[in-house]
Amino acid sequence: MQCMKILIASSLFCLVLARANATEINLITAPYPPYYGPNLTNQGPVTEIVVSAYKKVGYRVNISYVPWARALETVKAGKADGLYGAWYSAERTQWFVYSHQLLSNEIVLYKHKGTAPETFTSYSDLQPYKIGIVRGYRNPPAFDAAHLRTDVADIDATNLKKLAAKRIDLILIDRGTATHLLQHELPEYREHLEAVEPPVEVVPMHLIISKKAKDYQTKMDDFNQGLELLSAAGVVEAILKQHNMR
Repeated sequence: MQCMKILIASSLFCLVLARANATEINLITAPYPPYYGPNLTNQGPVTEIVVSAYKKVGYRVNISYVPWARALETVKAGKADGLYGAWYSAERTQWFVYSHQLLSNEIVLYKHKGTAPETFTSYSDLQPYKIGIVRGYRNPPAFDAAHLRTDVADIDATNLKKLAAKRIDLILIDRGTATHLLQHELPEYREHLEAVEPPVEVVPMHLIISKKAKDYQTKMDDFNQGLELLSAAGVVEAILKQHNMR
C-alpha cells in the first residue's frame, strides 16, 4: 500500500512538473462562429483542434479574442505568437509562416431574397452593386482585381444588418458563418436573406505564426506535428463530428 501511495505521488509530481515545463504559446483571433469564438462549446471546433494539437506536443495555449484587423496587426508586430483562422496570401508570408490546412471556408455572396443577381458567374457582373466586406479579411484576389464598390465593416454580423436594412446590395461572407449568425444571433433576418450560388471561392484555413515570435519556425513545426498526430488518430474528425460539422 505504501509503495502504491509513493507511485501515485510520484506520477502526480511528474504530471505537475510536465505542465510547469510546458512551452507557453499566446494566440489571438477574432470570433468567427461556428468555427471559433469564446461563446462556443470548447471555444469552437477550430480552437479545440488547435489547442489539442499543441497540447499533444507539450504546449500550453493562451487565447484572446479581438477584432480581426487588430489581431493581424498584433501578431504582425510580434505582440502575440500567432493567429488561427487565416487565409493564405503571398503578401502575408513576409510576416507570417503558415500551418497545414485546418478546415476550409466556402465563401459566398449574400443578398435579399428575390433580388439580383440570381447566380454568381463573374466578378464583372457585380459592378452595379455595393458589396459589404470585413476589415482585415483576405478577399479573393479576383474580387480585389475587379475594383468593385465595397463597404467595410469590422465584423460579419454588421454586414448582415446592413444588408437587411438595404444599405448595401450584397455581402461577401463564409457560408457557415452566415448560417450560424442567422440562426443564433440574427434570426429576424433569416427569412429575408439568402446565398447566391455557386460559391465565389473555397479557401483553406490556417494557423499563422509571426516571424517576430521567438523560435517561430519551431512553434509552427511542432503544431504541424501535433496536427498530424491528431489526424492520424481520428481526433480531428471526432472533434468535427462533435460540433456537427461532419
